Amino acid sequence: MNKTEMEVREEVELSEKLFQFVIGSELNILDWGNINDYFMFKTIDLLEEKNKVKIELYVRLFEGYANISDNIDKFYEGFFFALCNLLSVKFEVKRLSLEKIKREEWEQSFRETLERLNLQEYSKVL
Repeated sequence: MNKTEMEVREEVELSEKLFQFVIGSELNILDWGNINDYFMFKTIDLLEEKNKVKIELYVRLFEGYANISDNIDKFYEGFFFALCNLLSVKFEVKRLSLEKIKREEWEQSFRETLERLNLQEYSKVL
């Protein structure tokens, strides 16, 4: 295993451990804020690095965090959902087979949605 793979594994391990604190512990406000900031800065780093393999890994990780709704409060459910979607859309990481991830595909699909909702006059807003 090379250094980069080890670093990624350590990052994922840290993310997993921090997430366990989020869902299972009473945190003081400073620790809570620092953990939130860690995940936001991790997302910013991923946006800047543009490492597709790492991004796909974090999309799956954040998606998993957002979907543990039995043990997580609504803030974190939405927080990880937003981080996951940001990375997914920016780097075209499909999460669903029918998902329209490329902007052009989405615009066409959205125009069809506007038509079904009888709002086609707003398609020029795109």
